[in-house]
Amino acid sequence: MYAESLRLNHELSRDQGIDHVIREHRLDALLFLGNEEGIELSARAGYPAITVPGGYAETGIITEGGYTTKGPQGMTFVGTAYSEPSLFRLAYAYEQASQYRFAPTDPV
Repeated sequence: MYAESLRLNHELSRDQGIDHVIREHRLDALLFLGNEEGIELSARAGYPAITVPGGYAETGIITEGGYTTKGPQGMTFVGTAYSEPSLFRLAYAYEQASQYRFAPTDPV
């Protein structure tokens, strides 16, 4: 049962997911706002992901699960197998260009 579940996760997240989209659209990586969906997808595939500061939301909403969209926001880069060097370059370039990283001023 575990082996079948793992096989299905890999098929959907790799073959029909990350690998397919990156190959079909000739991308270097996928970019997700926040860090939940991208991290979950890459974890299912066993692929690398990196999250960097993506800004700060002054206002936000609280979902039923208690997650808030107020505060620091991340940008998650997801790649295919063994794409860590590319992800590091992309994440670094984004951080340098955006300059969104800053020290917190309001301890929440």
